[in-house]
Amino acid sequence: MQITDIYNKETSNNEINQNPVNGSNPNSKKEYRTSEIPSDLNDFFFSRKRHLQFFSNNFYEFELFGNRNEEFDNSVKKYQTQLTYFYMKKYMNKDAKILYIGDNKDKYFRTLVNNTEYEYWFIEDPRLLSEIKDTSAFNIEKLNNRQLKRASYYGFFDMIITISGIDKLNLDEYEHERRDLNINLFRLLKPGGILNLQFSGTSINGKPKINNLFFSFFKDYFRYINSVYYYRNPINEIKNENSLLFEENKNDNTSSKKYFAKEDKQTFKFSFNILQKKEFPLISKHTITNNANFRLKRPTYFFHHLIKCGGSSLGAILTKWFNFENDLYDKIGGKLGFDYGGNLNNFLKYKFNIENLSSDCCIRGHFQHKDIFIDQRYPEIFNRKNEYRVFTFVRDPYKVLLSLYYFGRKREYDYKDISLETFFKSTRNFLSYLLNCNEDNYKEILDRYYFIGIVDNMQESIDKLADRIGNRRIKVPLYNTTKKDTQLEKITPEFKKFIKEYNSLDYKIYNYSIEKFNKF
Repeated sequence: MQITDIYNKETSNNEINQNPVNGSNPNSKKEYRTSEIPSDLNDFFFSRKRHLQFFSNNFYEFELFGNRNEEFDNSVKKYQTQLTYFYMKKYMNKDAKILYIGDNKDKYFRTLVNNTEYEYWFIEDPRLLSEIKDTSAFNIEKLNNRQLKRASYYGFFDMIITISGIDKLNLDEYEHERRDLNINLFRLLKPGGILNLQFSGTSINGKPKINNLFFSFFKDYFRYINSVYYYRNPINEIKNENSLLFEENKNDNTSSKKYFAKEDKQTFKFSFNILQKKEFPLISKHTITNNANFRLKRPTYFFHHLIKCGGSSLGAILTKWFNFENDLYDKIGGKLGFDYGGNLNNFLKYKFNIENLSSDCCIRGHFQHKDIFIDQRYPEIFNRKNEYRVFTFVRDPYKVLLSLYYFGRKREYDYKDISLETFFKSTRNFLSYLLNCNEDNYKEILDRYYFIGIVDNMQESIDKLADRIGNRRIKVPLYNTTKKDTQLEKITPEFKKFIKEYNSLDYKIYNYSIEKFNKF
């Protein structure tokens, strides 16, 4: 197979630096960020040392390899397996159909199969994807049921993956074969489907080289494929990267030891990773369809974020489920009250036009002061429950106040110099204030919510919410844990009893929320 030296590759910068869909400049990119990943998805363009820590923090290595870890050497393929696993967990529902390109007996592929519940299909000879024009003629087989065939596989798969499965393809002689391979991959994906291809690059004496097939993915063949992340210039990236993760080439009479810094006069392998998403067909500009029609089938959501009730952890999850929008006038880092750094007057003037909100949208706000309580800011959403659904999370009132106190002291709020006991005595029924309710109407107020989760039982709450809104379940991350001090040791059982009685309305709200939660 011809290997291309990308230092000497005769190709324009436009094929490398620009987005393969629209040629946009990376400087004007939209970053896709999530709290799960080191910085953003662009970070995974090629293998890096820090990715191993990310995999470890999320228990991917343990979940995939467990006690059998010694059977898998620390190779590029092991890295690619964990990266594929991450993409699956991020993008795929549990009933997703996955097409694997390569040997279905490969132990790394089998590790993915054994640790996920997806429906797997495979094609062992990737060359067929470049030679056959009709998808019905592909020799695609279903894992564990090789007799099952389909008349067509056009638009059938949610995700196509390969763990170095197309590295050995030699399509350098005929450019049309590379084009046909790309087109067929596009044909096999559903609209919105994910293409995850990984290429094992090679570096000899400090010069990275890679299969010509890699470069074809930077050309015009994917007119209907959108980059999930933009692609940087691999020449400069590899040349300047000092934390490159790679393994020495075993065929070069060297060990398989892993290295984390680039050195000259060595031959080693690393991974280039391509992640692309198939575009949905465009809707005609001349249409009578509007957002309201879609909301009747799939509503827009509002997340009423009660402060100190798990908002950071929830935010990390909601960004994976929704097009997440904040409706906040406050900014983290200011003082408690109206002086967070935002402008309340401007906030009162402007709000989201709910008629223009799409079905994949979720609006988050605190809605915790006069004139901006949620039923004042968006009164219509509670009367149109088929189009708009509101959910919130509550927490043991004692823990809410405890978290609020230490959070405020850390940020030097107005009560930073008072004791914990004094704070408890001066703050009463904080939840009822946030919800704008009283003894007479708290049940009526809570009944308006589509879902109320319990922070003290967060994982079960997220699972129930996922089931109710039809999204995949996600493991709950933990954020914003504030350090406490010795004042907690002085809180006696008698004082805790006082706190509960002093905040009796909050505990009625909390207990009624638990009662509703147990019925979901």
